[in-house]
Amino acid sequence: MMDNNKINEKYLLTLTKDSKTGLIEICEEEIINPLENQITELIKIWPEDFDDEYDNLIKLIDKTLKNNKNIIISILKNLSFLIKNIINFLRTTPEIKYLNNYNNRYCESYQRPFQEFNVNTDNLILEIEEKYKLNLKLIQEIELMDDNLIFNDLLFDKIVISFFKMLKSNFITWSNAVSINETYKLCFKDKSVLAFSHRIRGWANPKFNITENLSVDIKTNFGYGKSSYFLLVINFKNLDIIPFAEWIEYKFINKNDILFYTKKFKLVNTEWYECMKFVKYSCNLSIEDEKKFIDTYLNKKTLNLKKKKTIKNI
Repeated sequence: MMDNNKINEKYLLTLTKDSKTGLIEICEEEIINPLENQITELIKIWPEDFDDEYDNLIKLIDKTLKNNKNIIISILKNLSFLIKNIINFLRTTPEIKYLNNYNNRYCESYQRPFQEFNVNTDNLILEIEEKYKLNLKLIQEIELMDDNLIFNDLLFDKIVISFFKMLKSNFITWSNAVSINETYKLCFKDKSVLAFSHRIRGWANPKFNITENLSVDIKTNFGYGKSSYFLLVINFKNLDIIPFAEWIEYKFINKNDILFYTKKFKLVNTEWYECMKFVKYSCNLSIEDEKKFIDTYLNKKTLNLKKKKTIKNI
């Protein structure tokens, strides 16, 4: 049974044509991560209690070093051991360079802005090596500090543990970017796939020809805060069915736009099922009963009512 919570996580949602009936069906295209084994091994390097050690450091803020110095130094030494293992893994696993190519437009959260990232594993290794040096230096400094000194925010900020807490989740995100992009390629090559879901950051407007008479534009702008949207435009015999309109404001580039659409969807992965279900129903209706399709979607009275609603909302 299809699990909508795993759309764009474990599989892409696709539309295909049944070879016997000619009708449109919703299917799944499994997302296979070419770096799954390497990333799994890499994540295992982090000790199970790593997050606990991070939390323990936070709890020590505003307390004196007198009774806590040994705890802090022990955590930092464990961190040094972790960093050395990460560096060694990255240097001895050439496949990890695969991360360099596919991250730029992967959107982790459909609404959260500022998600752009690019990975260069060579530069990353150099950055991690620098963190290692800073950590060793900090251990030496703390060892020489007066016991009566306070472990304050400034001292905590010198500790690079937060970088490696984030790095762990980043590796997972980066590998997800690789795997979903590879799956896009498979869908483009597979002629039986008529349309597929995505999580591309920024403006995307893939047009899919579903039948000879019907095509769809999936207009998205994921990962741009209040400027994000997820819209569908159905085109039937070169006529766009666009009874609704959306006013979009792009604050950072001082631009406004009005987008016309057939149907609007929420900015979550699970809405891809609703989108594909709507396309499937509309398309199959146009195949099985064109008159009913025209009455449903192209009826002037219906369009006028929808336009009045739209104008009122704007």
